[in-house]
Amino acid sequence: EIATFWNAFMDLIYVLTSFPKPTIAAITGHSPAGGCVIALCCDCRVMAEGEFIIGLNEVPVGIVVPTSIFNLYSFWIGQAQAYRNLLEGKLLGPAEALSCGLVDETVPADRILTAAGRKAKALAQFEKAAWGTTKLNLRQELLKNLTDSKTRSIDQVLEQWWKPSTRQILKTIIANLTSKKA
Repeated sequence: EIATFWNAFMDLIYVLTSFPKPTIAAITGHSPAGGCVIALCCDCRVMAEGEFIIGLNEVPVGIVVPTSIFNLYSFWIGQAQAYRNLLEGKLLGPAEALSCGLVDETVPADRILTAAGRKAKALAQFEKAAWGTTKLNLRQELLKNLTDSKTRSIDQVLEQWWKPSTRQILKTIIANLTSKKA
């Protein structure tokens, strides 16, 4: 079951990253881990201001970060910053995410859809074939890496996922989240 999930997730990443039309992520709340990855696949990311976080915290949780995800992350924020952030599982607030290039704009939460729509409209004004082909040309290496490393990435994640140390970390996180709701 978890293998099916990871396979579908990697397929989604590829489809979003290779979609030839403009894609805009409207981030209205917390976006760690998979939420951040999905936002990274988009051309622009607009994030709500506030006490929200975004980033890739897989390593502290005990999950292996595949090379393809590192490449996707570093595509936007640079290799050195991505390397440091990934190894420490750094989660960023909206202002810090904007400063490092992880998001393109921060706006009050009640304006997020307007801002995302404005970004989409700005990108849609260009000649569609020229824009879409250029987008795919610029992402060619990234897309090749996603394809070439898919099986290896899934195998690495699944191997680590079932380790007792990872299971214990995940149980602790779930227990902490459950106790906060009570």
